[in-house]
Amino acid sequence: PNDCMVCGPSGAGYTYTHLHPDPKRFLRYSKFYMQRCDLNVVHITNWNDYTNWQEVDVPWFNPILFKELDNCIGYVRGMGESAFEPNYNFKDKPFVTCGEGLHRNDKDDVATIENFIKANPNRPLFVFVLINVAVTLERIRRITTHLQQYKIEYVRMDDFMHLVKDAYKQGLITEVLYPNRKGNQA
Repeated sequence: PNDCMVCGPSGAGYTYTHLHPDPKRFLRYSKFYMQRCDLNVVHITNWNDYTNWQEVDVPWFNPILFKELDNCIGYVRGMGESAFEPNYNFKDKPFVTCGEGLHRNDKDDVATIENFIKANPNRPLFVFVLINVAVTLERIRRITTHLQQYKIEYVRMDDFMHLVKDAYKQGLITEVLYPNRKGNQA
């Protein structure tokens, strides 16, 4: 009961859905398999191979995603360090870009997350952090222990989606989750 599985990246197979020759068909297959596995959040990856594997916003794709994966309560996108990418659809089904990512080669995980928190003084602060499969539970425990002063609440992805939607309805956040562009850039 404490676990929440998420479909990803991008659906029924590791792909960049916006580059798929028939994204509608691919998403329909994804929906079928997601329903069989009782999954209601999908992680979308929109990397562009021609720009050094950079996450890109693909606005034309979003209406297709929302229509074809209408069984989702929300969507996440990106592999980390995507604080400048837009977020969408908070009134209905949040589509949140990854604020930070923890990967194999990070030098100082604690500083990475701490700098992100400090750069974004708006509260409540919702941060989707992608944790690469190469990151050990011991490393995650060390990070969370060092960040205790910030009173972070770690939640399952389905709870995260409901909390974002509720905060948006209350006017506590906008779709610009990380407005401090200069702080994020630093």
